[in-house]
Amino acid sequence: MIIYLPPMFNFFLYIGFFSAFIGPLGMLSYLCGLRVYNIKFSLMDSLFLMFLIAIFLVNLFISDIVLLVTTFRFYFGFIFFYLYFKSGVNFPVKKILLLLIFLVPLEAFLINTFVSPHSMPNFPNPEAYSHFNTNGYQRPYSFGGNASVSSSIFVILLSMVCLSGIRKYAAIGVVFVFSSGSGLMSLILLTLLRKAKLFAIFFVFIFAFVGLFHSEIINTIDSLGLKVNSQYINYLVDYKLEQINRHFDGFSSIDYLIGSLESIRKGYGGDFAWLYFLKSYGFLSLLFLVIFILSKATKETIVPLLIALLSTFHYPVIFFLPGQIILGYLMARKHRFDI
Repeated sequence: MIIYLPPMFNFFLYIGFFSAFIGPLGMLSYLCGLRVYNIKFSLMDSLFLMFLIAIFLVNLFISDIVLLVTTFRFYFGFIFFYLYFKSGVNFPVKKILLLLIFLVPLEAFLINTFVSPHSMPNFPNPEAYSHFNTNGYQRPYSFGGNASVSSSIFVILLSMVCLSGIRKYAAIGVVFVFSSGSGLMSLILLTLLRKAKLFAIFFVFIFAFVGLFHSEIINTIDSLGLKVNSQYINYLVDYKLEQINRHFDGFSSIDYLIGSLESIRKGYGGDFAWLYFLKSYGFLSLLFLVIFILSKATKETIVPLLIALLSTFHYPVIFFLPGQIILGYLMARKHRFDI
């Protein structure tokens, strides 16, 4: 049975989803977790909740309490919304998506004409100059406070509903308005996941591409003098592996298992979202989290859930507040008509 939100809880969800525009007030959305009566906990729910309590208590004795609470809210805050939506509450995904189809281009127009992005509440401090493009197109940061996060969540929303005609093409156009590689990759992933044949062809292409590195054909390609060649790709792979090794420098076997919050004291919300999660809470937590999320997937929700998980390899899509709300909603839904 679908329960429609009382005005107060409806308000909490909206300020959480659009928290980038209103700052700390968005944290009020976690009050939705107070409305958890009439919930039947499955075995997996009970095991995951007990696991969360266990790792919180363990870290309580070995980590800084402020760092523990802030990171726990960041990485596991979705559980509040999962439990809330599990009570049968509906969330107007299609209405939100249609609203964003209007708001995102409007923001893009304003920040590239009359309004300075430095004055926008959903943009970082002006000192973070890498986020601003003073001599070209300025990307909208929208409801997620980050173009990569917002565009990926937008595609997740798009995967949850059926649009036809001009609305569908307008939504695709909005992904390009974000001008984010993450959003475009999420859109490509959505297309592949919805088209089984395309998905199979994509993997054949990937395997064939990898195979080229072990044949003489790659030498011919390298001789063309293109920027993207085997040496460049090998350099990128080695560079990323070196970055990962630096992140885990000094880790013990226990640190790999349960993480080390001290290792992310300087920050944990940028690139390599899953990497920072591993540093914070270890492989054991990652395994439990992914299994718990996928255990809630149905035939109708597996595509948006996969996009959510895979897009988080770059920026922390499912850990930002709007992403937590959508993740919790997807995990609680069982049938497409609920979405």
